[in-house]
Amino acid sequence: MKTDSLRNVYKLEYDESGIGSGLIVWYNRLIDKTIEELDVVDVSKMMRQNILKTEAVNRAIELFLINPYDGEMQDGDLLASLIAVGFPLLSKADRFQDMVKRVKQLESTYGEFEWANIAAEEAFEQSIIVFEQLTHDEARL
Repeated sequence: MKTDSLRNVYKLEYDESGIGSGLIVWYNRLIDKTIEELDVVDVSKMMRQNILKTEAVNRAIELFLINPYDGEMQDGDLLASLIAVGFPLLSKADRFQDMVKRVKQLESTYGEFEWANIAAEEAFEQSIIVFEQLTHDEARL
């Protein structure tokens, strides 16, 4: 069953400012999508632009669980995007505990992925370290 568009669910309006910037064009297309139609580019921009951030985080986690190496700009940067939203919001997401388990699995397997370059692999490794530190710090509180 197809859910309704973001525009209808959240009573959003098209941006008709006439600026025609890429961001406005993207936003006007975005609000016609359903949650299930949101891709990595959409959720990454939504989180950065503070647009339906909770929905974006929940969908981003779903996408991460499907493919943890996905990213907007380079392989694996979806994890960094999720970390960037801040731990309080991230930890309240619907499938956060599933994400914690998946990151734990990735600690020993991410080196098997065919990275486009060493910088992407190192950035992903750093994201795993930061995520593990955040979850460890939260567990102590």
